[in-house]
Amino acid sequence: MNATAFRFTVVALIGATLTTAAVARDYKCDEPPTQIDRRACEAAKLGPDELRRFIQRVRGIESLQFLDYMTDAQLLAWREAKEPTRTAARE
Repeated sequence: MNATAFRFTVVALIGATLTTAAVARDYKCDEPPTQIDRRACEAAKLGPDELRRFIQRVRGIESLQFLDYMTDAQLLAWREAKEPTRTAARE
């Protein structure tokens, strides 16, 4: 194996590892490990805007990720709630 092929293989493996880590995120609201996680989960129950505000408020003391506090089902429901219905869009 020459040096170029070896470098390409290493870069591909690192990229695959990073992609897998991004996809397999933790949903922290099943069992919030800290008080700040519990508060973020409470904000997430109120909706995406409240969660976003909470994350922005604590940004200076804690690095929180929006997607750690919501499920795919919540995200889909929030997106559907923001989109107008098809019949309303036609009117």
